[in-house]
Amino acid sequence: MKTILLFGTFDGIHAGHRFCFSEARKLCDHVVVAVAPDSVVRELKGRPAKQSAEERAESLKGEECVDEVVVGDQSLGSYEVVTTINPDMIGLGYDQHELAEDLRTWAQKNLPKLSIVRFESFEPETYKSSLL
Repeated sequence: MKTILLFGTFDGIHAGHRFCFSEARKLCDHVVVAVAPDSVVRELKGRPAKQSAEERAESLKGEECVDEVVVGDQSLGSYEVVTTINPDMIGLGYDQHELAEDLRTWAQKNLPKLSIVRFESFEPETYKSSLL
């Protein structure tokens, strides 16, 4: 069974998120979503999420293409969730540039066989969390 790990805030699930989930399902049998903890959301976005990490995680559990939901690492760049889940692949959204760079650097040292893929945008002018 192949596993893919997705990262995000997921503060209100929308069609763009669902597009990523379905694209992830096409690549792997098991889709795991890591929800950013509240402290990380504040650090990255400069504001709190509308919902708590637990509420955001709970809302993802009902998504058809999501098999498992976890709350991510409490500190940026530790990638403990990656070593815990031990995925075959990591899937990132089209707008996760800094995370992609940091993960690639980390993976080269720690998990050189880990594959990192980027998903295309799905109507980003409509379905982007910051716009909704």
